[in-house]
Amino acid sequence: MIYETKEISSELLSGLKPNNYTRRIKSHFAAYGTGYDFLHFYAVEESGEKLGIISVFNASMMISTFKDKRFDDKVLGELAGFILMNKPAAVEFEAEYSDTVSYTHLTLPTTPYV
Repeated sequence: MIYETKEISSELLSGLKPNNYTRRIKSHFAAYGTGYDFLHFYAVEESGEKLGIISVFNASMMISTFKDKRFDDKVLGELAGFILMNKPAAVEFEAEYSDTVSYTHLTLPTTPYV
């Protein structure tokens, strides 16, 4: 399940994997918090367990997973639908998922999102 959340904290974000996407999500939160219309945070959850965080900043989407967590095919399918629904200009997330999401789940060949 992917849902918008305002319950973001530095402590929560410190649990994300240490990568460029996490650094960008953290910088969005540090600079703007959760009170602006141009920045939204979403939680990626499966069976009550948080797997990752999505930051949508203007037309750019950043996705990062928590340490020791992975997106399975079901979550990747939801993520692909979320990407198609939001139509961001750019999507950035861990490379291990890019082929699966772009070739398996995104079915609009004229719109390269990932």
